[in-house]
Amino acid sequence: MIFNKDRNFLHISIPRTGSTQMNILLQNKNLPEPDQHHMTLADALKVHPEAAAEDCFRFTFVRNPYDRMVSLYFEFTKNRVTKYSQKVDTDKPLFHEFDQGDDVSSFRNFCCNFKNTEWVDDIFLKPQADFCKSSICEMTHIGKFENLNQEWEDLSEVLIGKKISLVNRQKETHKEAKPRSSKHLNFSEYYNVESKLAIQEFYKEDFERFEYER
Repeated sequence: MIFNKDRNFLHISIPRTGSTQMNILLQNKNLPEPDQHHMTLADALKVHPEAAAEDCFRFTFVRNPYDRMVSLYFEFTKNRVTKYSQKVDTDKPLFHEFDQGDDVSSFRNFCCNFKNTEWVDDIFLKPQADFCKSSICEMTHIGKFENLNQEWEDLSEVLIGKKISLVNRQKETHKEAKPRSSKHLNFSEYYNVESKLAIQEFYKEDFERFEYER
């Protein structure tokens, strides 16, 4: 989450939507722990009530729930491994309880059963719709991760007064702003009927509100 009082904008950083990359380009290189970095709109307004003003630009990005879950799974199991955050390192590999010997089977087990474990309340698995809710005000703009590069150019002009190409910044001076991507196949390769239905059920509001095809 970033609240820029001078520029009068609030960025709600939903996990696995390019939020870290955007925050760095918005000159916020000091990334806090997940409960602060990925604060919901409702919680952010408790900290910065002035962000509820009508002229404040409140924005976020969302991602296809199927794709987001694959990205999250491989980020945790291949990149972070035991390091949940900068300050939290676990004794066992993240998502170890879902391991079934290979990536596809383990991922499907994760999709079907995380809701029956403590992971169900984890901020990384929170439905994206929950990040956008507030009884005080609404989001000004909800972008799509699938259109991130194109939308960012227009948004950057609104936020900081000039267009910044996300792609060019990755290649040139902002190497630290490259996406924290995980290597995996297209998300469609990992689902079977059961795991797909589990994600549809848990993230029902995300599919409906953000108009993603089931």
